[in-house]
Amino acid sequence: MYIFLGLFLGALFTDKQIQGIGTIYIFLVSFLSGAWIDLTLLGETFEKISYALPFVHAIELSRDVLIGNYSAFNLHFWWTIGYAILSLIIAILAFIKICKR
Repeated sequence: MYIFLGLFLGALFTDKQIQGIGTIYIFLVSFLSGAWIDLTLLGETFEKISYALPFVHAIELSRDVLIGNYSAFNLHFWWTIGYAILSLIIAILAFIKICKR
């Protein structure tokens, strides 16, 4: 999913622009995923927004797999795969649009 989003951003911006945008993207993903701070500490609204995005689910999926807890595997897996497919489609459309220029 991150690769497809990176391809999408790379198709839209120049190499000079993508450096700053990439840094902002990495910061937002790490913040919204709950990798560095527990999302419950940031409030209920922020937590709901974070769980609507794929980043929390990717982190939770990797944590569950590493500790061998496969009970919530399907929930996190399908959220992550769904966003990966959506990212792939968006990246393909961006490249098609650029190739038509």
